[in-house]
Amino acid sequence: MGLEVLIRQIVMMVMVGASGILTGCGSENSVQHLLSMNDCQGCNLDQALLGQAQLLGANLEGSSLWQADLVGADLRGANLAGANLAGANLSGANLSGATLSGANLQGTDLSGAILTQAKLVETNLSEARLWGSHLQGADLRGSVLWKASLQMSNLHEADLSLADLREADVQSVDLSRANLWFAQLTGSFYNEATLLPTGQDPVLAGMRRL
Repeated sequence: MGLEVLIRQIVMMVMVGASGILTGCGSENSVQHLLSMNDCQGCNLDQALLGQAQLLGANLEGSSLWQADLVGADLRGANLAGANLAGANLSGANLSGATLSGANLQGTDLSGAILTQAKLVETNLSEARLWGSHLQGADLRGSVLWKASLQMSNLHEADLSLADLREADVQSVDLSRANLWFAQLTGSFYNEATLLPTGQDPVLAGMRRL
């Protein structure tokens, strides 16, 4: 780890403080300025207040953003591989082209988020809220979406091969152009507006109609 990165991590941990709420350096803008330097790898940003933050292309690989507020944040092309975003609020955030492979997004709110062409390989999205999210062309191979809420999300040409969708809610979701090769769908909920790939039998897949 380079000295410059280490210094940034120390500064960030001081700013977060024991309460988990960002303190010091005057304002949230100070935090955004540090992050905009594009290298906050491994930073501790638990419960950080970063709503509407401009974090285009930021490197947050391996960082902890547990329960962070990132509502409407611009994270296009950001690197969040292996990051801990459990319980964070990313509703309305723009994560198009971002890398979140191996990240922990359990219970994360991603409703209305833009995740087009995002890389989510083997990402933990169990119990995540993805209502109305945009996942066109997203790479979700081997991801865990157990009990995830995907109602009315756009998964056009998304790759869900080997994904775990057990007990997920896919009501009113168009999966007709998604790759569901060896995806687990047992116990997932669907309705008459759910569209599956040609030849995919929801009953044989163990899905439950509501």
